[in-house]
Amino acid sequence: MTCAKSNPSPIGSGQRRTCIDISLSKVPQSTQYNAYYIGKVFLPSLSGTRMGFIKDILAEKKKHLKQNEVNNMLVPNYPEISVKNLYEDAMKDPVVSLYLPSKDQLSGKLPERSFFFGVLCTLKLKYMTDIISEAQKSRYTVPEGERKSEGILITSKWMEELTKYPYFSSNTL
Repeated sequence: MTCAKSNPSPIGSGQRRTCIDISLSKVPQSTQYNAYYIGKVFLPSLSGTRMGFIKDILAEKKKHLKQNEVNNMLVPNYPEISVKNLYEDAMKDPVVSLYLPSKDQLSGKLPERSFFFGVLCTLKLKYMTDIISEAQKSRYTVPEGERKSEGILITSKWMEELTKYPYFSSNTL
């Protein structure tokens, strides 16, 4: 919301500055991520959003995505696909770095997982799908020459029988 009055700059440069009231409101619970709105801009949660990052967005030093533009792809929680492992590479990319806060803007911390992967999956979808498929391939295939005891060999008859029934993880019960 913009204030009704504009104040002259205190230095007397003749420029007028506009007072901006920034209100952060929580995204409806139906969305997957705990992000916050400023005019439907995709941001980290309230505790993960620093004023320096918001100032850079408003000054157009940093770019932003709208909430409806974000690709909410499910990224598995694998150690090799973590913010810690991918943040430095993402900041080297000239396109992605414009949408992410720097470590200085985050007080030396890393961005929140949901925000980081929301930006990365939107801007570099092919890169993310390649990383995820490689990680899953390395997890779910037994390399030739490895001990067969590390993987479970199953016949197609048993696989067909097992897939007839729904699977419920003990983690969700």
